[in-house]
Amino acid sequence: MILTNASSTPCVRDTSRTLREIVVSTSDGTRFWSSNDCHVETTNERPLLEPGKSIRNEIEWTGVASTRGATPRQCAAERDTATAGDYVVGARLDGLVSQPAPFKITG
Repeated sequence: MILTNASSTPCVRDTSRTLREIVVSTSDGTRFWSSNDCHVETTNERPLLEPGKSIRNEIEWTGVASTRGATPRQCAAERDTATAGDYVVGARLDGLVSQPAPFKITG
């Protein structure tokens, strides 16, 4: 996830772990995975963003499904793996939501 200060003045933005989220959905809009499922830790991240500058938060998806509100035991259990097909990914930081981006898993 890349966050960019598009204004002409520096700003401090709360980018805490619980405020940022990546969601993968199937092509029909069914939620398949979220970076916030199974990762409930909070962080205190408030970087200073200079005008036009960006910060990057890397989030890795291993290709498995997740469930909102899953317990640690459920998160550790075997889960469905994404099959070949069309998916959509979107990002959120608090109330700001990105445009969805389609992608395809092959083979």
